[in-house]
Amino acid sequence: MLNNARQGILRGLVLMTLFSALIVAALGGINRLAASIQRVSAQPFATIEEARRHIGLAHITMPAYFPEGIAWPPSLLIGQKKPFPAFAMEFRKTGGSDIILIVAQYSGASDARTLQRVQLTAAQEETAYTIKKQPVQLQVGRCSTGAACSQMRWTSNDIQHTVLFVGSPLELIRIAESMIH
Repeated sequence: MLNNARQGILRGLVLMTLFSALIVAALGGINRLAASIQRVSAQPFATIEEARRHIGLAHITMPAYFPEGIAWPPSLLIGQKKPFPAFAMEFRKTGGSDIILIVAQYSGASDARTLQRVQLTAAQEETAYTIKKQPVQLQVGRCSTGAACSQMRWTSNDIQHTVLFVGSPLELIRIAESMIH
């Protein structure tokens, strides 16, 4: 009788362990499925037109003015369609590897900082500014690289624009002026 009781307990423990492992596997599969659905799928693009078509932005705003020392073409074009349309371009110093200019635009209330490898991390000054009747926010401070940098943000036709320049705010204003029509 004691032997039957032990077998019953062991059988119950094995069944409980198998059932627990099955639940853990099912929850892990559901978690993996949810993560793949929500994944931000930022990807590089070869051309601005390819990015615009893939992401679904009606227009990608490009500066008409570039200060001396910025290499053309952009060193990186990166964008995403989900969870919100976003696009960023990186420009490097002529003859160097340092990122000197980032132009980003995105749709919705979210932020495209995840697409920016250099970010304004310590704003020392913040000023409301107007360019061609367009209100913009100018920030001056330090970037994540430690260098002095400036950033401008504005919204036009429900598209958020961010331009970060590792350099003088006066040059950044000229870049932004060339983008706002």
